[in-house]
Amino acid sequence: MEKQKQGGFDVLRIVLAFFVITLHTSLQIGNPLLEHMVRSTLPRLAVPMFFSMAGYFLFLKIPAPRLHCPQDRRRVRAYMGKVALLCVLWLPLYILFVRWPEIAAWWASLTPLLGLANVSKLLGNLWFLVALLVAVVIYYLLARRMRRWVVLVLALLLYIPLLLSESYQFCLSSPILMRVLWGFPSRALSLLDLHWFWGIPFVSLGAWMAERDVLGGKSLTSADRPSRSDLAGLVTSLLLFFGEVIAQYSFWKLSAELLVTLPLVCYFLMRVFARLWTKERPAYPFLRSASALIYYSHGFIILGIRAISGVNTTAAALFRTPMMEPIVLFLVSFAFAAGVLKLENFPRFRWLKKIH
Repeated sequence: MEKQKQGGFDVLRIVLAFFVITLHTSLQIGNPLLEHMVRSTLPRLAVPMFFSMAGYFLFLKIPAPRLHCPQDRRRVRAYMGKVALLCVLWLPLYILFVRWPEIAAWWASLTPLLGLANVSKLLGNLWFLVALLVAVVIYYLLARRMRRWVVLVLALLLYIPLLLSESYQFCLSSPILMRVLWGFPSRALSLLDLHWFWGIPFVSLGAWMAERDVLGGKSLTSADRPSRSDLAGLVTSLLLFFGEVIAQYSFWKLSAELLVTLPLVCYFLMRVFARLWTKERPAYPFLRSASALIYYSHGFIILGIRAISGVNTTAAALFRTPMMEPIVLFLVSFAFAAGVLKLENFPRFRWLKKIH
């Protein structure tokens, strides 16, 4: 069943990988409003969807009544070990080559608690691995003791402080509101880095949807297609999502990373893409692995591209073209991923399978 469901998600993964790149590159659009809309709409779906898909496929074969089984504990622990290994392999390289100047400056002026609160910013896009590990551990511990829909409700309640701290910070200026919602002064919030908890609501959403598919007997086949209600829900949620982005920019000049409508859009995206391209094809596993490699490696590749544009006037002129830098970076990252996936087929390079 899992392989049947992967096709649509694998196509979606490669699109989301491009969206991540647009968040980390210069778009050179020229129009501030248009650039804000391009950067703050669809690309903001990428990381929440990666969290949701991770939760879905991890818990797809672990129905709620079986969370106490030793086999399921081993499966979850193996997944956590894989994520931890990715951290061990990628983070040292990323810190050394991408973030070292910022880390040196941070260490030189280190204020212990405030410094720790900004660790995720120093790790760049690789904070996702740590947040995914935190989300899986917390979700699994909770789901062993309560039903998945209860865990989802708790996770969505956690989403409220995440929204307030990351997207609607102006609400935190009210001491009364802070004490009602949090129970402690707003200054305490500044010592926390809530990036580590971003994955919990979306991993919980994916796991809950997996339980509905398994226990509800909703196994999909190649004949299944998205229903009209799913398509209508996706269109409606996207319209609400775009409306929230426009409202944030128009009224508060915000460029938010988390939005109220994100969980709703992720839900309908999961519903629709679970029913697209459900027949397994050879290209899907390639796209699955390539999207992961693009996500992990584009931080290194962008340094090389910008170094070339710094010494080559033709390249510099090319990257001043609207949307050219993210497109070039995606193509180079895709070529790098394809090369790695080709190499790992040889016995001498099978160790490369551990990096994605």
